[in-house]
Amino acid sequence: MKSSSLLAICLSGCLAVWAGCNDKNKAEEPVEKPDTVAAAPKPTEPAKAPEPAKPKAIEYSAETAAKLIGDMEKCEYDFNCKAYKPLVSFGKKVSADLAKFATDAAKPAKARAIAAKALITIKDPAVGKQMLEAARKEKDFMLRDKLYSAAAAGGSDEIFNDLTKLYLSKAGKEHQMQIRAGIRLYQKKALDWAIEKLPKTKKNQQVEVADIIVDLADKDSLKAIQGLIPKVKDIMARHRLASKAIALGDKGKFDILIKGLKSKDQYDRSDAANFLAGVIKQLPADKKAEVIKLLKAAKKKDRGGLTAMGYNKCLKALEGGAK
Repeated sequence: MKSSSLLAICLSGCLAVWAGCNDKNKAEEPVEKPDTVAAAPKPTEPAKAPEPAKPKAIEYSAETAAKLIGDMEKCEYDFNCKAYKPLVSFGKKVSADLAKFATDAAKPAKARAIAAKALITIKDPAVGKQMLEAARKEKDFMLRDKLYSAAAAGGSDEIFNDLTKLYLSKAGKEHQMQIRAGIRLYQKKALDWAIEKLPKTKKNQQVEVADIIVDLADKDSLKAIQGLIPKVKDIMARHRLASKAIALGDKGKFDILIKGLKSKDQYDRSDAANFLAGVIKQLPADKKAEVIKLLKAAKKKDRGGLTAMGYNKCLKALEGGAK
């Protein structure tokens, strides 16, 4: 009885060991991995073509400059004139030759304007006088514009004094727009001149000086403009300064333009509308109804054409073009 029990225990133990070994073998068997789809190879990027070598800069020589200026004579516009950029790159070495070409009345006007534009970039004060004298004689409007700017580009104090005197003279009346463009190139110097000059200027010339201020003033100039307005006698000059002050943040100056719309003079009314148009989006809501009424009344009395442009722009902004 004891021997049979012992045998049963031994058999049970052997079976347990065998089962454990079998389970271990199963655990150690490699798990079959699912088939994987091979990733498509990345397309190879085409090799970049080597960048073309930059053309070697043309070196200055008197002969090269003379040839390029000769080539310029055939040009009509600087952007497609192959001689333009090399000549500009030569700087002041060619300014005398360019000035000679630009002031030669026998040469084509368009080519002369290209030479003058090159001088605007080069900025050589040594040719300023020559360019100014040519500008005063020139009849071609576009060329004259470039000549005045080329005269001013060098920044000569002498040329600045000449330009400002000419700007307010009877002799410069016909060329005021071009002279003004030249004066603008002096930036702060021109602005300071205009601010100081305006209160001392005759009433019939105050608009011209105010235009320079409008062209160049920034936020730092607002206080000076506010101080000038009461000293200005010409109503159109006041319109300009008021519009600029509004653009720089002083919305209280709308009252000056509104007063202009009430003027008995049709040109003063039209001028007020023109300068109101530039700042109309800043008009306070509580003034909108009054301004619309004044604009419509003034436009009704207007002859139309160019003088009505300001009214139309303002009304379009305020009520979507309603008449």
